Amino acid sequence: FIAALGEWVLRTACLEAATWPSHVSISVNVSPRQFLIGDFVTQVARALQESGLEPGRLQLEITETVILNECKETTSALDQLQAMGVCIVLDDFGAGYASFNYLKQFQFTKLKIDKSLVDTLGEDARTFTIVEAVVKVAEGLSIGIIAEGVETAIQQYHLDQLGCDELQGYLFSQPLPRSDVRKLLTSPCTIVDPHDTPSGEPAISAAHA
Repeated sequence: FIAALGEWVLRTACLEAATWPSHVSISVNVSPRQFLIGDFVTQVARALQESGLEPGRLQLEITETVILNECKETTSALDQLQAMGVCIVLDDFGAGYASFNYLKQFQFTKLKIDKSLVDTLGEDARTFTIVEAVVKVAEGLSIGIIAEGVETAIQQYHLDQLGCDELQGYLFSQPLPRSDVRKLLTSPCTIVDPHDTPSGEPAISAAHA
């Protein structure tokens, strides 16, 4: 059931993203079981072909469980997906057993900093140091950085200062039906420097295209 559901989600996501502006990508979470069924790469290729979506606009998010179950089939699938131009994202980095060693074993396109680290950013100096170290390592390996679970302007400000490439979270939007996504894509949020606000704290403004 999970494998069938995962394939439906993948196909639907690609078809939807193909209607978006060409510079916007879409992320799809992948279950470890999908890698074990044997034809996952074929499913991805078929979804891209049917939708007409450029491979580089598809980001597949995998968790450490996929890597912990490392086997010949999984490694081969990751290699084939990257050869196709699909982005591979290591999800939940900084939680569970996810470690820097995974960055040596596999060539990820991006890694996503777990919400558990983002939650205390701006409140705990140790968290800032850890996130800073992750960003520097990723930059050294030419891996993009995504931070998830961003809920406050202060978190956004610190992540911007640290050099995170992409941010996601309720600060920008809650989950939306597909009919409202296009509206969101034309209403980007921008950060205002805290020095320019009366309170001295970061603020968010919306710029409508």
